[in-house]
Amino acid sequence: MSERIRTDIETGRFGLEGANTRSVASLWRAGWRRLFPGSLASQFMLGATAVVLTLMIVLGYWANSRLERAILRSAGEFGAVYIESFLERYVQQMTPQGTLPLYVHHQIDSRMHANVDQQQIVEVKIWNGDGIVIYSDDKNNIGLHSGSDDLANAFAGHVVTNYEESENDDSAEPVKVGVPLVEIYTPLRDRETGEIVAVGEFYQQAESLKAEIRRLETWTWLLVGVTAIPMLGLLHLLVRRGSKRIEVQDLQLRIQLQEANELAAQNARLRRCADKARVDSTRTNETLLGRIGSDLHDGPVQLLSLLILKLGARSGAFADRHMTSEERADSDREIIALAEEIMNEIRTVSAGLSLPELEHLSLAEVVSLAVNRHENLTGTSVITDIGPLPSSVSHPVKICAYRIVQEGLSNAVKHAGGVGQHVAAHSNAEEIELVVSDQGPGMNAQASDAFKGTAASQGLGLKGMRNRIRAFAGRLDVQSSREGGTRITAHIPQL
Repeated sequence: MSERIRTDIETGRFGLEGANTRSVASLWRAGWRRLFPGSLASQFMLGATAVVLTLMIVLGYWANSRLERAILRSAGEFGAVYIESFLERYVQQMTPQGTLPLYVHHQIDSRMHANVDQQQIVEVKIWNGDGIVIYSDDKNNIGLHSGSDDLANAFAGHVVTNYEESENDDSAEPVKVGVPLVEIYTPLRDRETGEIVAVGEFYQQAESLKAEIRRLETWTWLLVGVTAIPMLGLLHLLVRRGSKRIEVQDLQLRIQLQEANELAAQNARLRRCADKARVDSTRTNETLLGRIGSDLHDGPVQLLSLLILKLGARSGAFADRHMTSEERADSDREIIALAEEIMNEIRTVSAGLSLPELEHLSLAEVVSLAVNRHENLTGTSVITDIGPLPSSVSHPVKICAYRIVQEGLSNAVKHAGGVGQHVAAHSNAEEIELVVSDQGPGMNAQASDAFKGTAASQGLGLKGMRNRIRAFAGRLDVQSSREGGTRITAHIPQL
């Protein structure tokens, strides 16, 4: 059929349509022969040479650009590690206004001047979240504002690397015009929250990097040139042997198979990510609900229990008519103080389920704060024995220690009348040990079973403490004797 159609077109049997088609084909063939005269093999060699050379040039530029980006990315990653180790410790001291104290500026300046690699660093800056320079070795730059895309990408969590040449021709500057520089933006994070609070930027001289790029570009062009010649010969051989179509079809099949495999792998990854996100969401929700329950019980509920005890004691005193006006005034002040403390606890829970006032306290101060608050609220006395404790622990560990002491002392007042209250805190290389004890009547069998989880109506007190300790892979021990006295020991591993 195709042969007959070709014959009909050549003989003009399709009339005007055939004539138009023949004229277009003739013009195409004439133009092709004028550009590439000679036989079909010669035409192919000329056309293939032009195409291959063009492709090789494009490939050379593409490979060089990829190599340059890879080298810059490697330099940027190395620089990011360097600048994080150099600057991240200082941004921990940022003020709430997004600035750095003057003594931090002096510390950075001193360290830069003492750095053996300083001759390679041209300029260092620190940007806050508002795009303002809060530190620079060139003090004239402090306070400058920028909204560049590089800075925005850095605040989005990416390391940004640029390669450029210096344009400052001031003779007083340490860098001459045309010196290659690497500009690196890297995010700086808060060590406690992991949030990006600032971006560090620095310029580094890159003569060696430029030389390496030039060397790789030279080798790339040599490789492209050496590859182009045998490629042309191979293409000519494929044409003469008539296997070009098979090669193209095979290549297409391979590409389609590879694309299908990549799509299948991508679908599998997306499915796993979706499953993981669903599980993580459920786990996070359960953890949050448990945390809300523990914080409500350990804070406002305990204080409400103390308030009820005081109101009951006051009602009994009124009934027995043993309370003087001065005692009533003292009782009123205690009740008001308890009510205010309950309000503060509820505000704390609603604000973020945390105790923000503990953030800047040491662990020893946290334990002392919990004891002092208990003494002020209950009017009882607590003997403390605070030994050596870690100077720096995470905020969640401080909250856990505070709640353990608070809950243990609340139980001592509720079940032991506040008799013989004692709090001890010590640590070693492996763990932190908190002990809360009293000299009351001790725990009965039902309370002991509730702690072990065998009772159907397990309370939130010991259970809440156990859940808090379990979150840090620690353990909680309760010892009680019928002769009297209860001892609660919390072991928190040092993370």
